[in-house]
Amino acid sequence: MKHKSIIAFFALGLTLVLAGCSSSSGASGGSSITTPKTISFVQQAKGPGTHVWVQAWSDTGDVEKDSIVNYVYLLKNHKMIKYRIFDRSVTLGKISSMTDDQTIKLARDQDKKYNTSGAVSVVEDYINKNKGHNLENDFDGAAENVVDGQIRVYTNADNTKIVAPSGQASFYSPYQLNPDDAYEPNPVIDKALIQDIKNTPYQEPKAQTISVKSRTDNSGNKIVSQNIRYKSIQLFDGKQAEYNLYKLALKNESDFLQLIKFSEATDYQSSESFLKENDDTGTLNYKLKGRELYRTLYKEHEKELVKNVFGYHSYNGGISLYKPFVNQRIYKTRYIGYHNNSGYLITKAQNDTQKVSFSK
Repeated sequence: MKHKSIIAFFALGLTLVLAGCSSSSGASGGSSITTPKTISFVQQAKGPGTHVWVQAWSDTGDVEKDSIVNYVYLLKNHKMIKYRIFDRSVTLGKISSMTDDQTIKLARDQDKKYNTSGAVSVVEDYINKNKGHNLENDFDGAAENVVDGQIRVYTNADNTKIVAPSGQASFYSPYQLNPDDAYEPNPVIDKALIQDIKNTPYQEPKAQTISVKSRTDNSGNKIVSQNIRYKSIQLFDGKQAEYNLYKLALKNESDFLQLIKFSEATDYQSSESFLKENDDTGTLNYKLKGRELYRTLYKEHEKELVKNVFGYHSYNGGISLYKPFVNQRIYKTRYIGYHNNSGYLITKAQNDTQKVSFSK
């Protein structure tokens, strides 16, 4: 009888343990953790846990398996990390079967490539007229001017003084100052810029908090769009080259002003044979002196001119989120999220019914 009582006691204890295990406790130790019916980017960016969102786009504007992924956003413990994707072969179809850990690893590898060998290739591809990667977003017209060697020097109205780069000042590009009329990528500048990229240490993106501005409907109660603000990075700052040239021109102001004077002569960029045939010895003299000045002022200072053109230039970035909400299945994965000014910001739904919303 005593043995039966002991067995009954243990059976009761086992039943209680199993009952407790069937309801996993949440962070508060209370009810079981359940998948939320509705999620939002803002809520997850400001909250605990780890979440992965991706920014993607397609030529058609639709969410599809071939949509190209630009960025991966890791939302972790109240902060956001933005990873940039270099290869356009990274598509929604490719990452749809990946786990979050695999996606994060891919994002880290791609971000490093974007900022190192990828940055070199974008310069080389521009020279060779090739395209096909996401870094073209960073390599804007001002950066193209640097590769072309078209770094402008600014003067006052009567060309008697070098002034800081400004939209109000007169300016002269190397295309105007070069007596040999060479408008093409400058191999000396290109080489210096590429070497500067290679010498720049890679910096991993930092975790940061976001700020949010919401727009509501006329009632003031329902959010209809949101603007997410954060610190972003621009790799190429072509205007930095103009500032570098400005500092160089101040040190050699009389020579630069003399070169500008030469360049304003009629037929300055005509061939030497043409000038000799027309007995234009004055302009020919300007041309020969201008050629020497141009070589000295531009081609012997390429390292100075490209300094800090490439780097981790911080600026206030943002994402605009608006309707219609995204709800699209890619293979076996259902993506939900928002449309925005660059395509769509989406994440993998945790079940077949989960939705997104706007939240503060």
